Amino acid sequence: MTGKKQQNTLEQKRKNVIAKVIFFSLLAALVLFTNAFVTQRKDEAKTQKQIEAKGVLGEFLTSDQKALQSQFEQQTSELKEQVNTLRAQLEETSFQLLGQGKEQAEEKTNEFINETTLKPLIDKFNDLPDDQKEFVREAVCRE
Repeated sequence: MTGKKQQNTLEQKRKNVIAKVIFFSLLAALVLFTNAFVTQRKDEAKTQKQIEAKGVLGEFLTSDQKALQSQFEQQTSELKEQVNTLRAQLEETSFQLLGQGKEQAEEKTNEFINETTLKPLIDKFNDLPDDQKEFVREAVCRE
C-alpha cells in the first residue's frame, strides 16, 4: 500500500503543479488583456477629446481670438524677416573678416619671402665690390 500512496501523492503533486501553472498562466493572460484594453480605451478617449477641442476652437473663434491670431502671424513674419536680415549681416561680416584675414596672410607671406630670400640676396649684392655691382646692375637692367 505504501507504493500506491507514494504514486498517488506523486501524481497528486504533479496534477497540483500543472493546475497551478495553468491558473497562473490564465491569470497573467487576463492581466495583460485587461492592461491592453484599458490603454486602448484611454487612447480612444484622448483622441475623442482632441477632436472635440479642435472642433470647438475651429467653429467658435471670437473676434478677440481672431485678432490675437492675426497679431501672432504678423509678429511671426516680422521675426522671420529680422532673422533673415541678421543672417545676411552675419554672412557679410564673416566674408569681410575672411577677406581681412586673407590680406593679412598675404602680407605676412610676402614679408617672410622678402626676409628669407630677397634680403640675403641684397646683402650679398652689397658685399660685392663696386665693379661687380655695376656688372650685375647692367645684366639685370637689360633683361
